[in-house]
Amino acid sequence: MFKNISKIKIKIIVSVVIAILAVVFLVVCYLLNSNKDNKNNVIRIGYQPYWSLHSNMIQTMKRLKLLEKRGYNPEYVSFLSGPPLNQAMVSENLDAGFGGNLPAVSLIASGAGVKIIAETVKSYRQAIIVDKEKSKEIKTVKDLAGKKIGLVVGSGSHYYFYKTLKDNGMDLKDVNLVNLAVTEQSQALLLHQIDACDPWEPWTTKIEKNGSGVIISQTEKEAGFPCYAYVRGKFVDANPKAVLAFVEAMQEALVYMQKNYDQTCGWVAEETKEEQSIIYDSSKNDKILEIGENIKPRSSTLEHLTDVGNFALSQGLIKDIPDFSKAVDTSFVDKVLKIK
Repeated sequence: MFKNISKIKIKIIVSVVIAILAVVFLVVCYLLNSNKDNKNNVIRIGYQPYWSLHSNMIQTMKRLKLLEKRGYNPEYVSFLSGPPLNQAMVSENLDAGFGGNLPAVSLIASGAGVKIIAETVKSYRQAIIVDKEKSKEIKTVKDLAGKKIGLVVGSGSHYYFYKTLKDNGMDLKDVNLVNLAVTEQSQALLLHQIDACDPWEPWTTKIEKNGSGVIISQTEKEAGFPCYAYVRGKFVDANPKAVLAFVEAMQEALVYMQKNYDQTCGWVAEETKEEQSIIYDSSKNDKILEIGENIKPRSSTLEHLTDVGNFALSQGLIKDIPDFSKAVDTSFVDKVLKIK
């Protein structure tokens, strides 16, 4: 009888030990998985080299090794536009990225759990450029009715074009949109394959300077077409110190840009193989370059994102309007700027 009791006790003890070991194993697995995105302190950052000012910030971070100095190993991955960068974010091949307002909204609505943590561009110039040879017949936005317009569908330029048409009593249905990479729009204009295009800087300045197109509409410096830096929510939760370092590096890069703009334009020119004067002129109008400006998203960010979201929904680019208040996190930039 006593032998049977001893056997039962042994079985109970063994079961308890196995249960404890199982719990420990699960906890260890969770901790390992929660940190898998930051193995060796790596931060994978998506950016667009052919995007003035935004590229100045990236180049400054790269050249001055601002993340490396903070103990991190950045991997900078280049893209031509926001939509493919978004795909990489959704598939978790990137931890952070830079994009315009419409790509940011599309990414938030995708359910990828991203957080907007900074505003990297305050008032980016957008412009509609008409084929020079057709500029006599296309002098105003209303003259674009029935014309072929080259732009990147799903980009910030797409939203700007919509807003411009709306301000002139028109709709996207009044024109023929041609989905063209920003690198192809200039050539298409030269070959008269399209009547007008809506690129972003430095392409706007480049087309304007080479004389192949005429600007018929553009945003002014205070118009405010912002662009953002965002991070995957899972990465934020698992690596808050890395996100803080990323925001610190961006703000430090901005301050450096404000004081050494010529030099940063030279760095961008080296990577893009463009003339430095084009890079210099293409984004000089953005007020974020003014001393005292910082990367904190403005108070009107939620209102702006909602407006962009309504446009995206109307075009079938997203299925539902997300809760943007959950997607904007200024806590990191507040710490960096020491705002209480």
